[in-house]
Amino acid sequence: IVVSKYFRGQVGTPDRERSVKQLIGRVVDTLTKWARTQRYFATEDDLQAFSDDLKHLLVFQKAAFNSPVWFNCGFEDAPQCSACFINSVDDSMDAILKLAHTEGMLFKWGSGTGSNLSKIREENALLRGGGRASGPVSFMKGFDAFAGVIKSGGKTRRAAKMVILNADHPDIKKFIWCKASEERKAWVLIDAGYDSSIDGDAYASIFFQNANNSVRVTDEFMEAVAADADWELTAVTDGSVIETVPARSLFRQMSEAAWECADPGIQFD
Repeated sequence: IVVSKYFRGQVGTPDRERSVKQLIGRVVDTLTKWARTQRYFATEDDLQAFSDDLKHLLVFQKAAFNSPVWFNCGFEDAPQCSACFINSVDDSMDAILKLAHTEGMLFKWGSGTGSNLSKIREENALLRGGGRASGPVSFMKGFDAFAGVIKSGGKTRRAAKMVILNADHPDIKKFIWCKASEERKAWVLIDAGYDSSIDGDAYASIFFQNANNSVRVTDEFMEAVAADADWELTAVTDGSVIETVPARSLFRQMSEAAWECADPGIQFD
């Protein structure tokens, strides 16, 4: 894993890292340099003890940093070291395309993203210019494609991405089934002889494979499921009721889709 993911520098040049000692040294020495510059420790002996202890923890695998630290620390001038970023989006084309740019740059430097798309108006909702909205699930295809081609940290690791939709969004049923429906296409391709591996032709040709999807549910929704009550799906722009569905039916669909393809998960609000 270290050789394939974390060594930095061009292959075949003297700058290429070639040992775990170099890798750990790069990260710990960088942190130690920051600590010295910013006077984190009272004495030089304290600083040296910190450096030695951290190297011990890493060498003996008693602890490990996340991937962005290994990718970037000691290599980039301003390293991106956080593993995940939660992003927001508004109901405008400008905001949607800015989210695609933000996610792409976070993937480039090795981090994952999580985005709740519930502010994007539902499919077929009226637009101010007179057209009809595509809906969040449609835009998810574009976000998913970027995540698939922008490898995390410029390496072979897939980008890590989470997509969330609120349980009262009018497109929630489409969101629940989007991944399962796509995977059925992959099964057909696999039966026809296409490569079935995670990066093979079958799965590379379908949407939604680079994200984990989760439905965001409230106490009110779970209480409606328990009581076998109805649940309202409401318009994004004005809150009007678009559709009323049995809460248990929606919950059952989440369960069946998750049984079929492991998505969606549930995020409790």
